[in-house]
Amino acid sequence: TPKVTKADSQNQETSPTIEGTRNEARFNDVVPRVFGRHRIYPDLAAQPYVESIGDSQFLNMLFCCGYGPLSVTDLKIGDTPIGDFDLVRWEIREGYPLDAPLSIYPDDVAPVSVGVDFKADALNTSHEVVRTTALDTDFALVELIFPQGLLRVNENGKNKAFEVGVDVEFRAFGGAGAWTTAYSKHLRDAQMRTKMIGVRIDFPARGQYDVRVRRREREGSNNFPPANGGSGKDVTVLVSDFQWVSLTSHTARQPVNLRGVCLVAIRVKATDQLNGTIDRFNCIVEAKLPTWTGSAWVEATTRNPAWAYCEALRGAANKRAVPDSRLDLASLKAWADRCDAAGHTFDHIFNDQSTVLDVLQTIARSADASFHQRDSLFAVIEDRVRAFPADIFTPRTSWGFQGQRGFLARPPHALRV
Repeated sequence: TPKVTKADSQNQETSPTIEGTRNEARFNDVVPRVFGRHRIYPDLAAQPYVESIGDSQFLNMLFCCGYGPLSVTDLKIGDTPIGDFDLVRWEIREGYPLDAPLSIYPDDVAPVSVGVDFKADALNTSHEVVRTTALDTDFALVELIFPQGLLRVNENGKNKAFEVGVDVEFRAFGGAGAWTTAYSKHLRDAQMRTKMIGVRIDFPARGQYDVRVRRREREGSNNFPPANGGSGKDVTVLVSDFQWVSLTSHTARQPVNLRGVCLVAIRVKATDQLNGTIDRFNCIVEAKLPTWTGSAWVEATTRNPAWAYCEALRGAANKRAVPDSRLDLASLKAWADRCDAAGHTFDHIFNDQSTVLDVLQTIARSADASFHQRDSLFAVIEDRVRAFPADIFTPRTSWGFQGQRGFLARPPHALRV
């Protein structure tokens, strides 16, 4: 009978695993401001992290669509509607200041890729690796994986059970005291299939901790291939290597500390439909803006340039929001009505740093207008045909002209002449 020299990979059962998404991460960058209607590929609002429950893996992701409120519809992963996938959950927070906390991605998370292999040791010695959590950690997730399974194969090619001890321990960062055991098991299996282990460590108090993972071999057993040409009937090949994939630190606080931002949280189970690095998540968003009725502000889903102009002045994206008393609401309402009649729309995403004046000019130009202040009130000048001239200046009708510009609360630092 020929000796088995390697495990038969054709008989291996591979469980689907999931790693991340192709959406971009632009942390500490400008939060987009969406006007109008768009299909977008939103940026990640926090680091995705993987969680193992039993032999299943779940990917948790959080996306930022921009300042809200926004209407979010037609969610897709790649070109496929998200509802066509099995075992996918999602939550939408449209971006109101008093939105409820997320349940799919409730914590501030700091995942760290470890990627350390724990291989079988013929000397029956322990193999240990230590990593450190983030600051202010309440609990942590340790992700381990046996990529080929856990078993031994004898010279007849038969799979036999094999056992490996795994310990997960912790202590205060930089401490020299005893380790506290969070997980300690002898894992035993006889199948060539991917095996995943997720360990949650609940720390006694918020802080920073060292986490240690150890592999222990079963002592006094015939676990390893025979040396010097022994009989080898018991075992010829071991399949027992495992990897510490990641250490994810969780802090029980909101993952995004900026209120009024539209967020989408998605939890995906690794399946035959979704595995590896999944395609980009995308959706249709449409701005919900306050519209002036002539007596009150009423929220509506709108693409009207006039209401985008007002939102740029008084909305959350403007750090120095303008009060209503500084808006020429009558003329802006008339402009909005003319935009509706002419079919003017404004569909644009501001996703880089801009001055408020640049934003206002961009919006106004979309509807044949330009920024204007009349008696210190914000308004626009429309480029439209009028029935009669507003005024005529000629040498016969004007002489000795002079003017004076007064500044209100804050005079400028300088004037460009």
